[in-house]
Amino acid sequence: MFVYIASGLSFFAIGLRVNLSRLKNYINLYFLLAAVKFILTPAAALLIIWLLALTGQNLTGPVKKVIIVLSVTPSAVLMVTMSNVFDLDGPLASALWLITMAIFAAIVVPVLFFVFS
Repeated sequence: MFVYIASGLSFFAIGLRVNLSRLKNYINLYFLLAAVKFILTPAAALLIIWLLALTGQNLTGPVKKVIIVLSVTPSAVLMVTMSNVFDLDGPLASALWLITMAIFAAIVVPVLFFVFS
């Protein structure tokens, strides 16, 4: 029960920081972050899985799937929280969180369902 309350409050707090009219100010960062988060990180995870297989560490199917799914998950709420706690660029962190969540929900989740079904 506590998890649901904490998650809802975290999303509410981020929503208070997001200024939709300022999202266009960070458009050049969206592509860079998306490339790193949704292309480079999964490629590194696949490389690690492959290297572990070469060393004789045969991972089971579910373990491989968990590693791949975790490698494509969007930026966490903690990123926004830490930017606010340490007086960093909170609006930028909120915008990047919002964009990675939107990309994850619209593109990555359907791809994961297609790949793993």
